[in-house]
Parts: sequence; C-alpha cells; structure tokens
Amino acid sequence: MADPLSAGASVVTLIGACTVIGKRMVKFVQALQDAPSELMMLSNEVNEVTTVLMGIEHVRLASTGGGNITLDVPASIWTENSPIEMLFRSVRVQLVELDNFIKSLRKDTFEGVKIDRIRWARNRKTGLKLWRRLAETKNGFYLLLDASAK
Repeated sequence: MADPLSAGASVVTLIGACTVIGKRMVKFVQALQDAPSELMMLSNEVNEVTTVLMGIEHVRLASTGGGNITLDVPASIWTENSPIEMLFRSVRVQLVELDNFIKSLRKDTFEGVKIDRIRWARNRKTGLKLWRRLAETKNGFYLLLDASAK
C-alpha cells in the first residue's frame, strides 16, 4: 500500500535541506566576487533540484487530494521502495556530501568567508562529480514524473 504521508515528509525534508544548502552556497559564492564558475554551476544545480522537489510536492498533494487540483498519478509512485523513494535517498546522500564539500572549502578570515583556492584546486574533481550526480538525479525525477503522468 502506498504511503503518501511518508513520501510527503521525504519531499518536505529534502526541500528544506536543499533550501538551506542552496542559501549557504549562494552566500558563500556571493562573498567571493571571483568564485570559480564551477561553484556557480553547483549552486545553480542545487536551486534547480529544489525547484524540482517543490514540483514533486505539488504533484504528491494533487495526487492524494491535498491540493487545489487533482492529478491521476498512480499510488505506486509513493511506495517505500518505489523509484521516486530511491531518488529521494540518493539526493539526501548527495546533499550531505555537498554540504561537507562546501564546508571543506571555507576559509574564515578577518575579512570574512573566502574560498580556500588550494583546497578548491585539489578537490575540483569532487565538486564537478557532485554537480554531475545532482544533475543526473534531477533528470531522473523529471523522467519519473513524465513517465508517471502518462
């Protein structure tokens, strides 16, 4: 049996995590006028994942009769081991990794927060890998929602 409430809790939790991490990244990148473009891409990807998760929450509410509109989405999409739940688990792990990555690049100085450029140079591949994984997860959500709506 589908459990739309636990799926809703998952979506809401992920939206909150994305929002917190996204805001942290924006503050971090804005504090650095010459931030590497890859960090901007990563920040944009977090914002896009947040938008997708908000869309999923609207679909969940509509499909369970909790929203202003109703959608005919199969209840199986919200079950515990469904593909969407696997994507939720994946994005949770990615957000924790991203948060740790951002923290590892921070360098607090008397002038404020800066990027430790040496750490960035050493860990650039990790940042790009996180960016690609987030993009793939976001695309997975799009594909799953598209397939479920048909």
